[in-house]
Amino acid sequence: MPDFEVELTELHQAAINLGKGGEVILSASFGAGKADIPDLPAPASVIPRADGKGHYAVPKLEAPDNAFGRELGFADIARAYDTYRMELEGQLRTLGDHTADLADALGKVAEMYRVADQGLSR
Repeated sequence: MPDFEVELTELHQAAINLGKGGEVILSASFGAGKADIPDLPAPASVIPRADGKGHYAVPKLEAPDNAFGRELGFADIARAYDTYRMELEGQLRTLGDHTADLADALGKVAEMYRVADQGLSR
């Protein structure tokens, strides 16, 4: 559209490229869902607490294995990671949706320019 200094082919191509970008972003959001941490099994006791007859004096799951506790905070780290991953997945999904919407809007603008350009050339 020469009067508006807009190249319709470039505008259409930009809309197509934005649409492809939105698809890539949505694909990344689905990929982030596959990076979750499965439930962590209860850790095995590393310090035996037997009474000499093979029986535990303190229940195995209640006794801390070290000064930092049974898991050294790994469950908290895994929980924090998973929380962050879920937030990132949601943000990627939102960005992908908005990018796809922007591509549709840009395609409509390009179509409006094309129609206006046809009207001017008559």
